[in-house]
Amino acid sequence: MQSHALQGHATGTNRPARPGRAQVRRLSPGPCRAGRAYCMSMLDPKMRRDPQKKQSPFTNLRLYIDSANVTQWELWLSTNMFYGITTNPVILEKDGQRCTLSNLSRLCRIGAELGAQEMQFQAWGESTQNMVSVALDIFGMNPELVVVKLPCTLEGFQAAALLRETSVRVTMTGIYSSPQVLLAQSIGAEYAAPYLGRMNDAYGNNQGFTEVLEMHRILQAQQARTRLLVASIRDTSAMASLAAEGCDTFTISPAVAGKLFAVSYTLDAVEQFEAAARRMGAYEQEEGATTSTLLPKNPSPISSAPSSPLASASTSSSAAAAAAIHSSPLRAAAAATARRQEQRPWQHDAGYPDSSIVSSGGSCI
Repeated sequence: MQSHALQGHATGTNRPARPGRAQVRRLSPGPCRAGRAYCMSMLDPKMRRDPQKKQSPFTNLRLYIDSANVTQWELWLSTNMFYGITTNPVILEKDGQRCTLSNLSRLCRIGAELGAQEMQFQAWGESTQNMVSVALDIFGMNPELVVVKLPCTLEGFQAAALLRETSVRVTMTGIYSSPQVLLAQSIGAEYAAPYLGRMNDAYGNNQGFTEVLEMHRILQAQQARTRLLVASIRDTSAMASLAAEGCDTFTISPAVAGKLFAVSYTLDAVEQFEAAARRMGAYEQEEGATTSTLLPKNPSPISSAPSSPLASASTSSSAAAAAAIHSSPLRAAAAATARRQEQRPWQHDAGYPDSSIVSSGGSCI
């Protein structure tokens, strides 16, 4: 079967394909400046955002950033590693964000602009009726983007059952025992969110980990569509261990996200790569070449960077963050962020928290 010709800057004409061989168009040699410019522009989340984009077909993994800090959203969503954002009233308070419908609506617009594929906000209310009313207001902010979080209580499940009748997607949160995931499944919840770290605190002896695995097995045995959204993750090894058992949906704080890039041996290896590249002329200006403004000529060495550069990005300037983040994609994204520093319309909105009350990386709840 003959495949489609490769698309590109072609020269000449196509030759008839030999039997059993694909027809290929010849590509013009030399660097593609337009392609380079396009790739660089795509580091800007505003340019990269595709409203029709869904979960990658190559993985079932979903990672969320557990934060209400807009600066952290911009940093981490620009990596394309995170599917969306999760929040709750405690996180809103910690990051200096008001727990009001008007502010959640503003945050929803920002998240959509930055490229989040999903945003989870928690409803509040002391009765089922109040909870449903708030949940409908939250969901109405962006029905394609928003998932409403509800507590794993009788009132929360009553509200969830009513909301599911109107196709509102819900996450049952605050789960501490494996039977509770059966309740979440029974009402058709999109997600069930156990708190791994807090469960370990409550039960001791790493029993929270065992309980989360039991929840995962229950949902697998039931062939449930409900996803187990593991929250309160305090270290990357716990997330990796759960992933090895088949868990595929996690929400982590910016502090834990930073730990994913703070492996000392990796940083040492990258420092050696950069040193060798510099010795062999990689940073010398070549005739006819265009030096990217995204990569500084004299980047700060790894040894001079803080131990957790990503975790402190929100309280430092974007330019400093660009110098501290040594891996090329993140450094480039941070530099692109620096160029947009003065063009963030949401920072001028009423209610945007002052930098003095925005936490640097967020605690691991």
